Amino acid sequence: MAASSSYSEVARHVTEMVQIAEEAGFHIVWSAEHHGIEMTIAPDAFQILTWLAAHTSRIRLGTAVVVSPYAHPVRVAGQAALLDVYSDGRLGLGLGPGASQWEMGRMKPGLKQSCWPVIAPAPRGTSTTGQKSLDTATEKEKWRRS
Repeated sequence: MAASSSYSEVARHVTEMVQIAEEAGFHIVWSAEHHGIEMTIAPDAFQILTWLAAHTSRIRLGTAVVVSPYAHPVRVAGQAALLDVYSDGRLGLGLGPGASQWEMGRMKPGLKQSCWPVIAPAPRGTSTTGQKSLDTATEKEKWRRS
């Protein structure tokens, strides 16, 4: 794409690329969250992935990442649950401390990114509390029956 492309043109191009990736058999597409960076408009991975969910049918949709220090956990849980419903169980939820101190300084002045611990991911199919995760439609069906 040309540097002079509008954000609308970029959005259409990204949607087409994700559709091509889905047709080519790619497993997952990831959407980041960034704030105040000139080269991107990505303030909410859930919005981007909800748009992509409406234009795809099989590819999984992952947040890379929802920046935990900026978000209330109840709100994130609700957004994740709604996107998972809209996408028919295709959400892969990634949470993290953020990309850079530069962004952190703009969103939460005074908060140091280094004070947020990095937590290793739980094994697939489990959560950090030891409960079964709702990672796939198959696992969701197991939960509904139990």
